[in-house]
Amino acid sequence: NLFEPSAEPEQIIRAFVISSAENFRKHRGLFRAIVERGFDHPLAMKTIFGFRDRFATALEKALRVSGESTVNIRAMTQMIYGFLIVGILNKEAPKQINDARAVNALADACVAYIHSERRE
Repeated sequence: NLFEPSAEPEQIIRAFVISSAENFRKHRGLFRAIVERGFDHPLAMKTIFGFRDRFATALEKALRVSGESTVNIRAMTQMIYGFLIVGILNKEAPKQINDARAVNALADACVAYIHSERRE
């Protein structure tokens, strides 16, 4: 299970980033079509944003986050999906979503972001 209740926050975040990248790679054409055509078709964009929001809610639950702290999770998921969407739409993106090092670096950045937010 991606969000084991006993898992440490770092493990949960890393699993979330890696599984999100795997899903984007697996369904690359679908995500590309939704994003490219979504601006003309609001229902398509609503679908992809709904997808992101459902996963953010699951992540908040797994990390036991609520109230004001949910803003941090929503910002982190926006960073993740921004990275992944650029990786799909831009063949010249500096980092590609099929590069394991890039995905791991994204996971590192997300873990660091959440740790920095918890210290404040």
